[in-house]
This record gives sequence, C-alpha cells and structure tokens, in this order.
Amino acid sequence: MPPKPAKYTRGEKCLCAHIVITLAVVAILTIVYIVHLFLVTHKEYYDAFKITRRAYDPSISGLSISDYQSIGVAYLNTTPVTTVCVTLLLHARWSLAPAQCTSMRDDPDMALYLYSWNIKYKINGKHINSDIKRTLTHSHFSREDYHNNIGLFEHEEPINKKMYYVGDTSDSVVNAVRPIYSYKCAIYADPIVQLRDYEFCVAFEQDGPIADHGAMLVMNSTIIGFFSWGDIKGKGVPLIILNIIHFREWFESIVSL
Repeated sequence: MPPKPAKYTRGEKCLCAHIVITLAVVAILTIVYIVHLFLVTHKEYYDAFKITRRAYDPSISGLSISDYQSIGVAYLNTTPVTTVCVTLLLHARWSLAPAQCTSMRDDPDMALYLYSWNIKYKINGKHINSDIKRTLTHSHFSREDYHNNIGLFEHEEPINKKMYYVGDTSDSVVNAVRPIYSYKCAIYADPIVQLRDYEFCVAFEQDGPIADHGAMLVMNSTIIGFFSWGDIKGKGVPLIILNIIHFREWFESIVSL
C-alpha cells in the first residue's frame, strides 16, 4: 500500500503564504524604485546639509540675509572694550544671542557692569550703537549643559528697521567650515553632554581661526544657526551649532509683541 502524501500543517501554510507575499512586495518596491530613479529629478548634493524650516512671517524676522548685514556684537563699554558675544538683529528693538551671553548681564556677579552693556551694528558704513534695556533668556536654559542656549537683548534705542537691509561687511570675519557626521560629533561631545536634536557640529576648514560665541553659521546667504558651545578653535570638541529655526516660534512670539 503506497504511503499517503504528506499534508502541510496550518502553520506551514501560513509561513509559505507570508514568504510569497513578502517576495511579491519586494519585487513591486524594486520596480517602483527603479522607475523613480529614471523619472524623478533630484536636487544637488549640497541640499543634504540644508536645515528644514517651518513657515514664518518674514516681516518679523526673516533670517535670509545678504552680505551678513544683520550680524553685530554685544560688548562691555569698559577700558579696554570687552566683546561678549555675536548678535543677530531680528527687529528694530530685538537682537538674538546665546543664553550664556544674555544671562551674564543678569548675573549678580556682573552687577557692577550692568550699565556698561552695549550692542553695535555697522550699517551703511556707520556704526550704530544702542544701550541694552533688558534681556530675556530662555526659561529652560541651563548653564550646566547649555540646554536651550538662546536669548534676546532688547535695545534701549530702536535700530531703524528700514536701514539694516543695506549691509556692510568691512567688520565681518568669515571663515569656511565643514559639517561633521552626527556619529563623529557624538564621539567628541557626548562625554561632556549628550547632543540635542537641534544641535550639530562643524569644524574649520583650516587651522587658525577662533570663533566668538554666537558666531553665525551662514549657508547660501542664509543664517541657519550660531556657535553655541565647544572649543573656540574647533579642536578637541568641534564647534557645536544651535539650529535657530528650532526656536523660531519662541523668539517670534516675543519680538512681534
């Protein structure tokens, strides 16, 4: 009597069906991918280093600039003059800066210099100075790990909004930088503090330059971040850049009041 043909169990049938379906899906996706490569035009490679931005009101604080005209400096009007940090002009009465800079003005140990703080921009070949009326530091800023390292200076005298669209680069120092892969950045930074999702690393193309805190990262004439923390020479720990766009809702809600 011949042996009966083997019967597949329900589990074996299910497994076989899953394998067939998976192979079919892979084949379909492969075909779609090949069609995509031939029919879709891709952007240039440099777009990979472009930071996604949300919709915004450019009348408030457009960060797209020409000739870096919106970059200034906060300093102590002492002898000698002391540079504190680089600033970004957002509005006639407001400038953006690292929180480690804005919080310094409110530090009790700096009380003696409270009225020595000034802010300066160069516009149409002329230096425009203003005293600082007050500072606003992000409420969740931490000096321990530079978390939310962003703040605002309010100018005592308004810097005419119509004026700062004409730039003057004679006082600007521009140094080329290159991006650093996230995993390499983490190797340097994580022993100090774990990087946040709004931070990334760059390094100077050549040895020698020094970055002031708040120095702006400009790509394709657009400011996308500033030097938040790290080695000012870019050695040891790279330059850690804070993505300004991440905090746009925070500062626009203030400067638009």
